[in-house]
Amino acid sequence: MQIGELGRQSGLSRDTLRFYEKEGLLGKVPRLENGYRDYPPELKLRLTWISELKALGLSISDIKALTSQQDKSSGTHCDSLREPLKNRLKRLNEAIEELETMRSKVRIQLNECEEDGSEMHCSGLKFCRDS
Repeated sequence: MQIGELGRQSGLSRDTLRFYEKEGLLGKVPRLENGYRDYPPELKLRLTWISELKALGLSISDIKALTSQQDKSSGTHCDSLREPLKNRLKRLNEAIEELETMRSKVRIQLNECEEDGSEMHCSGLKFCRDS
């Protein structure tokens, strides 16, 4: 199948498919005599898996490692997916913690600004203290 048809069936753009191929996520894609790529129908399942991994926030390098590992082994996806998912969860938890800290600081500052009314009272900000 040609790239346009694979794009229609997978819901991905031609640019995305070319990028995935360039990154090695699709494996070796055979070519027809005229030089056109001949994407096998089995790629639809792999593209679904790649899309699901991206939706979980895994990086292209993580996905590349997983697809490469899957090509070399007969193990389940879950065996190879465990560590990247643990790492992703750790990064998400760190980001959530940072956001919660930032939200708390913003709330404190907003409360200071609202309490004072018309005057600029934002003692938590160096700009306000120095002006």
